[in-house]
Amino acid sequence: MHGVPGLSELAAGAGLAASFAVGEAPEPREGMRGVALHTADPLAGRRFLVLMTESLAVAALAVPDRTSGLLSVHMSQDPWIVDRIAQYLICRVPPEGSSHRALAPPQAPVAPPAVDDDVEDAETSDRRPGPLDGFAARLRKRRSHTAE
Repeated sequence: MHGVPGLSELAAGAGLAASFAVGEAPEPREGMRGVALHTADPLAGRRFLVLMTESLAVAALAVPDRTSGLLSVHMSQDPWIVDRIAQYLICRVPPEGSSHRALAPPQAPVAPPAVDDDVEDAETSDRRPGPLDGFAARLRKRRSHTAE
């Protein structure tokens, strides 16, 4: 995330720009709030991006392939999915002026549409489940329903 060109400019124009990572600095880039994760956090090791503006809602998740190591990128512009992910992330951002450690996950997050999740992420298999688990499967399920 730190090597992405234009990220500081994007963060400067955002109402909230946060970077979640194990060992994240308090301000990894100018205008961006760093949120430090514990290694067992549901978000640890996940590669994701959520953008929400008045006219755009996009969520992207990159899942490494266990055999090739290549990333499979799953994207959604489904406002329901993007909004639920954004709500979860926002509630994990600590208040300004406090520690930059991630707040605890909510006890009862809004449940996504039920699907069978056949996507596993080998690098984070010892984590607790989180809102990004099943994201790729939910997208596939929604696509199959809209194609019918």
